[in-house]
This record gives sequence, C-alpha cells and structure tokens, in this order.
Amino acid sequence: MSVNETLGDFIQRVKSGEYRIVATKVDSCEGQMEFAFTVNVQDELGELEREYKDLGSRCDSLASYILTSEFSHLSGEEQDASFSQYNAMSAYQKILRKRIEMARKRVNEE
Repeated sequence: MSVNETLGDFIQRVKSGEYRIVATKVDSCEGQMEFAFTVNVQDELGELEREYKDLGSRCDSLASYILTSEFSHLSGEEQDASFSQYNAMSAYQKILRKRIEMARKRVNEE
C-alpha cells in the first residue's frame, strides 16, 4: 500500500469511528513537519455488540427456515445438520452475550 493509500485509509477509519485518536504529537525535524498519532481501534464492546446482533439475525433466519415446508423436504441428515448449526450458533451467541457483559463491566469500571 502506498503512503497516500495508507494515509487515506487512516483518515477514513478515523472518520468512521473505527480509530479514535487519543494523543497527538507534532515535531519539526530537518525542516519537515512530522506528525505522530496514538490511536485506539474501536472498542471491543462495540465490535462484540455488532457481532451479537448479526449472529442473532442469522439465528432468526435459520429458525424461520426450519419452520418452512421446504425444510421438511430435506433429508434427515440435512435437517440434523441444520439443527446442529442452530445449536452451535445459539451457544456462540451465549458466549458473546457473556463477553459483552464482561466488557460493559470493564468499561464502567474505567
């Protein structure tokens, strides 16, 4: 990635909120300005909440599909795989919910 592309990517990520500038430093070295930024990638909590929401939508879609007549025409093996997928997604969703709770607690303590 070129310097211009890297800088453009950085600026876009700051504007979108993905990066948050927490400190800056400006120096002059050999007649040229140098800029240093300290950034934090968007907080873990926001990322976890987005992932939880997306996974919830996928779980809802799969649950709706399981209730259709189309699903009833699948082989038993395909139905079992779909139920296993739903159970795994539900377990993952519970883990995400726990991580969100822990992240919220950590944020509130800071």
